[in-house]
Amino acid sequence: MPRGRKPVPEAILKIRGSRIRGPHRNSIQAEPGMPPAPPWLCDLARSEWERIVPMLESSKVMSLRHQQTLAAYCDSYADMVQADAELREQGATVTDERGRVSNHPAWMRKKDARLSMLRFAAEFGLTASALARVNAIEAPKESTGDDDRMFA
Repeated sequence: MPRGRKPVPEAILKIRGSRIRGPHRNSIQAEPGMPPAPPWLCDLARSEWERIVPMLESSKVMSLRHQQTLAAYCDSYADMVQADAELREQGATVTDERGRVSNHPAWMRKKDARLSMLRFAAEFGLTASALARVNAIEAPKESTGDDDRMFA
């Protein structure tokens, strides 16, 4: 059974402006970089990969180690979109041989894909709640010395 909060990657802590203490002091530093898209991704997942990579690259959170996690996010996204297309095409309900109406089987596939996609998205800071926890901090301006003399 997990105890306490999930650990937050050090790169995200730096973006938030948090003090880095505890287990992060001795954490493994992953080299930043963007991994290539795996060849097994379908076209829909690959288009999501190409859409999301520039955002992740600018946040400096990505590493070559994250290829499979990002691929799982993109694959879940593709599964959700495909299940949604199936629902639009075939309808939201099905009728069995006894005349009972029930949800289309694609409903559960869409729901499961959406939940796993959101879990993976939270890992990369792509959800609204993850974004709300990030504080943008401006770099301090270099002092020319004139300001110090003016207000002394």
